[in-house]
Amino acid sequence: MLDENLLGCQEPIGYYGVRNLSALKINKICYNKTMPRPLRIEVAGMWYHIMNRGIIRKNIFLCDDDYQKFLEKLADSCEKYNVEIHSYVLMPNHFHFFLKTNEANLSRFMHRQLTSYTNWFNQKYERVGHLFQGRYKSIVIDNNNYGTEITRYIHLNPIRTRKNLKLNLREKRKYLEKYKWSSYPEIIGLKSTSPFLYIDETLEKFGFNRKKQIKEYLQFIDKGIKKDIESPLKNAVAQSVLGSKLFVREILKKLKTEQKYDSEINKLRKQSSLPIEKILEIVCQEYNINKKVIVKQCKDRYGIEARAVAFYLAAKYSVGMMTLNQIAGSMGCQRGWSVTLAVKRVEKLKKQDKELIKKLERLESLLRCQEPSGQLTVMGSGTY
Repeated sequence: MLDENLLGCQEPIGYYGVRNLSALKINKICYNKTMPRPLRIEVAGMWYHIMNRGIIRKNIFLCDDDYQKFLEKLADSCEKYNVEIHSYVLMPNHFHFFLKTNEANLSRFMHRQLTSYTNWFNQKYERVGHLFQGRYKSIVIDNNNYGTEITRYIHLNPIRTRKNLKLNLREKRKYLEKYKWSSYPEIIGLKSTSPFLYIDETLEKFGFNRKKQIKEYLQFIDKGIKKDIESPLKNAVAQSVLGSKLFVREILKKLKTEQKYDSEINKLRKQSSLPIEKILEIVCQEYNINKKVIVKQCKDRYGIEARAVAFYLAAKYSVGMMTLNQIAGSMGCQRGWSVTLAVKRVEKLKKQDKELIKKLERLESLLRCQEPSGQLTVMGSGTY
């Protein structure tokens, strides 16, 4: 367990949300109760504990088919984003992953997984709206010191329900072995390994041959059952990092480097971005229509196209000084999702409409001439 005295804490670590880890001092933790959302830390090669639950704690799996579909989508997401799952458990109203990202893409991986399953679930049960309760929780894990504890914590989840707490040791063992929606039976060799699951990293910490590894791991699990060990995640620093003092310091260094880089990138984006008024002006000239036609949600085809094009160009040229929500608000919409949809619509039309391609080329040529730095900022392109 992490020694709190090493970090100079007089109170238990991990109950207060410090959003910015750069505000932390290794010898003294500074808490901020007004900032409850932990920081997202994305680094290639990082290990994470991930958890999310159903909205207002409702079930997210209603039958075996739902569990199976979630795992199928998990396999697809892991392959697409090069993510390794090292342990998992699916419970009726929540799930846990212990995973490693080989690229700095955790948020994209989780967005695909949760969105694709939610869409499938909503269609199947003829419902609408959110399925999961807000943002998933992610904690960076020091795998060398805490990896096995996190895996055990995940695997013990099925017997931590009120109903199963009453079971004796033998019954609890059997229940874990028979629980289908966990990596535990796979790790101890009772069922074949899922395509997305990596078990060697865990078992190699328990011996040199597979038979000994499984035996030692079973004993490790038994200790957790007998002592009813608390979650190691309670010792996470700022609800964001669980590890040794040295590990926390290394994460802090990486974070400071990334923040400095992000700060420079934001400066470049602001310098090369254009106000949306200028974009609307140029679009109106191209389509020979009044600005009011674009800002209002017009119904004629010509006006709809002009509005979509304005959204599309604003997403490319104004994103440095405006968020997608602000761009949407300037054109009478409430959510940035409207901008995203318009961008997708224009991208789709470009494949079919040669005239539209020519219009966009003319418009972008004019916009480049307007840029103060002579450089182009394209959302998501990484070009400045």
